Amino acid sequence: MSYSKEELVKTGKIDREDGILFNRLFAIRQQADYEDFVEIRDDNILPLVPKIKALIQGIENIIDEDHRR
Repeated sequence: MSYSKEELVKTGKIDREDGILFNRLFAIRQQADYEDFVEIRDDNILPLVPKIKALIQGIENIIDEDHRR
């Protein structure tokens, strides 16, 4: 099954804070891909790593649940 971030938040599969984190990560990726001379600093990203890992684990759990159905 395919989900968008909005569907995941709306259905409660991920919480609102994770949706905000997802948006922030997507914006950083867009900048890195499409803007010239973007510097992504470790001190901006490293504090997010635990939250990013938790978000990835949550999404993996959702995928696993869908495959069991």
